[in-house]
Amino acid sequence: MPEFFPFLFQLYRTPSNLSYGEHSIQSARGVQEGDTVGPLLVCLLTRNLTKSLQSPFNLWYLDDATPGDDPEQVCEDLRTVVRAGAASGLELNLGKCEVFAFGGTDRERATAIARVQIHCPGILLPQRSNLTLLGAPLFNETILSVLKAKTDSAELMTARLEKISPHQALFLLENCLSIPKLLYVLRCSPTNRWT
Repeated sequence: MPEFFPFLFQLYRTPSNLSYGEHSIQSARGVQEGDTVGPLLVCLLTRNLTKSLQSPFNLWYLDDATPGDDPEQVCEDLRTVVRAGAASGLELNLGKCEVFAFGGTDRERATAIARVQIHCPGILLPQRSNLTLLGAPLFNETILSVLKAKTDSAELMTARLEKISPHQALFLLENCLSIPKLLYVLRCSPTNRWT
């Protein structure tokens, strides 16, 4: 999309100054979280990659990918992501990647996970009881633990609100402090089962 180049060049041609108190750090490496055009650039950068993966279940949200197929195909897709990432400046952070095997016997699931771990050492292995996709619980037994974590976080934060002005507290309550995340989980989960 060449028509975006002048605008993007103006944004990224010089390092940004990230300030914290009296300290300042120059940021000159890639798009930063919170950049206005960050999501657009990520989508443009990963567009061809998303279409090149062969897994029939190929779900993306910005830079979060979820391929699903037999272990060999998922491993091949992971290799494709690593190769494409190296060519475009993206890195696969295995400390944030997860693998979970659905279906089959316990032995087949363990074998499938072991195959993926050969290609991706350090990949995380979530338990069924806390498996989420983009923050939404995937199983009924996951819902309560996710809701508990969100409500615990909200309770901790709201207890601290009495230390600031009411106006600031209301703003934070409406826009931050895990309330939007709690509402997201409530929208994504059949929580009516526990009413």
